[in-house]
Formats: sequence, C-alpha cells, structure tokens
Amino acid sequence: MEEKGIPKIEKFSSYRDKVFSQIKNLILDGTLKAGESLQERDLASALGVSRTPVREALKLLEHEGWVRTIPWKGVFVREFTLDDVKDIIELRIAIETFVVRQITRTIPDSVIEDLMAELRRARTLAEQGKFTETIEIDGRFHFELAQQLGNDKITSLLETLRDQIIFWGIRALRTGDAAKEIHAEHLRILETLQGRDASAAAEAMEVHLRNVLATVAQAQKDG
Repeated sequence: MEEKGIPKIEKFSSYRDKVFSQIKNLILDGTLKAGESLQERDLASALGVSRTPVREALKLLEHEGWVRTIPWKGVFVREFTLDDVKDIIELRIAIETFVVRQITRTIPDSVIEDLMAELRRARTLAEQGKFTETIEIDGRFHFELAQQLGNDKITSLLETLRDQIIFWGIRALRTGDAAKEIHAEHLRILETLQGRDASAAAEAMEVHLRNVLATVAQAQKDG
C-alpha cells in the first residue's frame, strides 16, 4: 500500500487517543475547571507520556470545542455559557419530542420494562453520588428511545451530542433534588409510552428537557 502514498500510522497515535479521552473525561466530570490553563509539560508528566501526544490531543479537543487557544497565553478549558446549553436543549427538544411521538405505537413493552429497570439503577447510583455513571445511563435512556425509531441520522446526531449531555447533566444532578426530579420525569415519559399517548409523551419529554435547562441555569447562577 505504501506505493499509493498512504502514510503509516504514527506510533504516538494510540497514546494521543488515550490522552484525548483522559483529558476530556477530566473536563466532563469537572476535575479540570472552566478557564483552567492546560500546560503540555504538566499534563505529560501527570499522564506519564511525552508532550507530543498531549499536543495532538489538545488540538483534537480544541476542534471539538472543549478547549481554546489564546495567542501568546496558552491553552485553556473552554468556558461554556448558558446560551451553549440553551442551543443544545432546543435541538434536543425538536429531535426527541419527534422521536417519542413516532415510537409511541411501536415501542415494545419489553424495552419499556428494561428502561424502567435502568432508571431504578440510575437512581441508586445518584443516591451514592456517582453522577457520571448516572448521566451515562441517562444518555443511554434517550439514545435507546431514539434507536426505536430506526433513523440512523437521528441516533448519530444524539451520539454527537453525548458528551455535551454528560457535561451539563453532571452539573444538573449536583443541584438540590435534581436526581429525584430527573428520575420522576423519565418515569413519566415511560408511563406515557406505556399508555400509547403520543401527545402526552412529547409533552413529558419537553417538560423534562426544559427542566434540565432550568436546573443548569440555576447551577450556573449559584456558581
């Protein structure tokens, strides 16, 4: 294949991907704070790798919008605004209310029962303070509903939004009784699907997503 000009995979690429995932996870769970400076040398030392995969990982993170480079100053964790989460929530409302309307008549009872079991597990994890794991279940909940539609474009788009969902979801869960409220809202969505009520399902989904937005807004206000 070399005669076709296809370059070999660089040796550091696997390290780059691992470093990328590790730094992103630290941003998602709040270990690395908004506005925090990311020094290549310090990250390389902490992660036990050379500076090259760190540099490449930071480029990927900037491409995805998680960090930003300020000329002559360095690389910093991006500071997200409430407008960012509003944009994401509005997009999700448009997509996910459509999804539940469409699947109301076709989603199997067995899938609903499985999702209810997952909700019970998520509530237990939230009570233990395991917010990242709880939000991962939350993401799967929404993703599983979308998969029932059988529209690859929609499921792909929700997969693209997955990390943003985790980022904002963790912050929402840390506010007051948000975990209990999210559990109740998810349960309401499943109950409307069990009742095969498309309008009620769409309304329940929109109420849930708008409440997430309100909770995140309050969390930002409280600092």
